Amino acid sequence: MVFPTRQTAVLKGHIGAVHCVTYSAGLGTYALSGGADRKINLWNPSKGTKVQTYSAHGYEVLSIACSHDNALLASSGGDKLVFLWDVSTATTLRRLEGHWGRINTVEFNADASILVSGSYDATVRFWDIKSQNRKPVQTLEDAKDSISDVSIRAHEVIAGSVDGRIRNYDLRMGKCYVDTIAPAGVTSVKQSADGAATLVGALDGMVRLMDKTDGKMLQNYKGHKNTEYRVKSCFAEKEELVALSRSTTTQPQTTIPKPHIILQAATMLSRTAFRSAYQLSSRRAATASTILRSSAVQTRSAASTSSSQVTSKDEAYSLLLAQRKLRPLAPHLSIYQPQLTWLLSSLHRITGVTLAGSVYLFGISYAVAPLFGLHMETATMVASLATLPIAAKILLKATLATPFAFHCINGVRHLNWDTARELHLKGVYRTGYAVIGLTSIATVYLSFFA
Repeated sequence: MVFPTRQTAVLKGHIGAVHCVTYSAGLGTYALSGGADRKINLWNPSKGTKVQTYSAHGYEVLSIACSHDNALLASSGGDKLVFLWDVSTATTLRRLEGHWGRINTVEFNADASILVSGSYDATVRFWDIKSQNRKPVQTLEDAKDSISDVSIRAHEVIAGSVDGRIRNYDLRMGKCYVDTIAPAGVTSVKQSADGAATLVGALDGMVRLMDKTDGKMLQNYKGHKNTEYRVKSCFAEKEELVALSRSTTTQPQTTIPKPHIILQAATMLSRTAFRSAYQLSSRRAATASTILRSSAVQTRSAASTSSSQVTSKDEAYSLLLAQRKLRPLAPHLSIYQPQLTWLLSSLHRITGVTLAGSVYLFGISYAVAPLFGLHMETATMVASLATLPIAAKILLKATLATPFAFHCINGVRHLNWDTARELHLKGVYRTGYAVIGLTSIATVYLSFFA
């Protein structure tokens, strides 16, 4: 079999990290991508052109799913909402609420009558697309940590979780099979076409092919190292191959045949931090599913054919502690790409607190100074400043003028937003650069000429 050796196209259009990429249903003529810029782009990958942009999210887009006829599009992310789109008009039909944490994954069933979502709140929720009800019709609460991925086939739903397990829900029989995969979190699950096997990716860098019947491992695929990134895996070439994305530049990867190379390459290049997209924070054990009795939940050890089964609460708690040690603390600033939007927003709050704190501190000091025999009269302070060298005066004035000028000018920018102007991304960047320029001019004027 001949694998491709050259890059066919680069799809450019997002600002910041690309969190998710998928093909349209059927022949995969089109592709969809979502990213940190809160936008979903529709592409023609063969031409490398952008066809449409879908804008409604207020936070990053983490997952995209297409219906079987490509008429509907579902997306989710940090909004804690599931967005249902009309593909042709690029408008939102509904916004489904129910999760209280960021939603990591969404998936349609075969006829697009049911939509399934998995969230940081450790729940899987089912939504009836045919009805007008915006609330979930069913909730599964068995996971003990964030749901990272879901896969649907017929009456079965498989959910992968950061607690290191996959849960196979047989909705028709009312049973749940829990397979323990690894101490590290599960990043992706993908069912085979015949439904007999499941491809599972985990944060230990290994991809496993699991037998759904008995939970045994049929095969494992190694070659890359991954402990913190969102790595997806899938079948290729009529399930003759398993395609893997790499998480480091020093490890080998399985080459991906067409037509997957364009979008899988985009996923690899984004290398979205798993700790950022999924908030790897451990949580308490959830209650039993609303539709499944606790007696219907069966736990199987699935990491290998010889793994020991977790049979007690103490062993389960020890496994959870081991998982916590493998996870980075999140969120922290090193996982975010520096962008003008959040930098100016942070500076606006910092300068506001600094200025307000300085005024309060000076006022209190001025009031209590006579009690301690200190002189803070205007004449005394003016005389003291007059004795300073010119360079010290300019430095002191610049230190006070910079936060004052920035906070005032950026405050005017916020007032302009209150009039519903410049609320789009280009407007936010345009006014942001204007604030930086005007702050620099005001600081120079107040430091040297005032």
